[in-house]
Amino acid sequence: MEKIKLNAEIRDKVGSANSRRIRRTGFIPGVLYGKDEQPIHLKVSVANLHNIISEGENVLINLIVEDKEKTVMVKEVQRDPVQENIVHVDFYKVSLQEKVTIKVPIETTGEAKGVKEKGGVLEQILRELEVECLPNDIPEKITLDVSELDIGHSFTVEKLKIQPGVEVLTPIDSTVVTVIAPTVLEEEKKPEEEIAEPELIKKVKEEEGVEVVESEEVKEEESKKKIREEKDEKK
Repeated sequence: MEKIKLNAEIRDKVGSANSRRIRRTGFIPGVLYGKDEQPIHLKVSVANLHNIISEGENVLINLIVEDKEKTVMVKEVQRDPVQENIVHVDFYKVSLQEKVTIKVPIETTGEAKGVKEKGGVLEQILRELEVECLPNDIPEKITLDVSELDIGHSFTVEKLKIQPGVEVLTPIDSTVVTVIAPTVLEEEKKPEEEIAEPELIKKVKEEEGVEVVESEEVKEEESKKKIREEKDEKK
């Protein structure tokens, strides 16, 4: 892995007030630490730091401090929760002869058969792979071709192609990607409202002990009905 050079300056003062002053001048406060390494408070150019971060998460850096080069990696980047600007950076010194444990991004390539031909949805479950290796063997990323993946099928960590010298720490049976069937949203059918007859409504209310107040029209209709029934009986 190719190293990127980054110049850093030691800062004598620490604290939030001093950090704000540093950021106003186009620099980012940071700290360097590591095995058998005393913490060093320093500052780096915000523009140069952005360029390094854009190269990837696991870039090896030749950090130049007081004309001395140290092989480091970015351990942590702290950002403003609102504006998302970088406010602090941690560098970790590494030895090229000692293995490091890191997480490498997983990138999918191709269009899954289940997506292309059957309208399925590709779901990536695992986006990073934890590995252990020497700093110079750190992969930039791990790619996975999903072209042959059909609906209901998945790829596990075991299917990933890992370069020599890299030991995978993530369980090999962990699912990386899967293709799920498309979701069909059925239009909800509204139940047809049945219109109850006045007599039925009246009967139900009376059974439930609800007082029924009849309108004049209803009373008149019932009176006419009663008269018709009496005439029929006389016949």
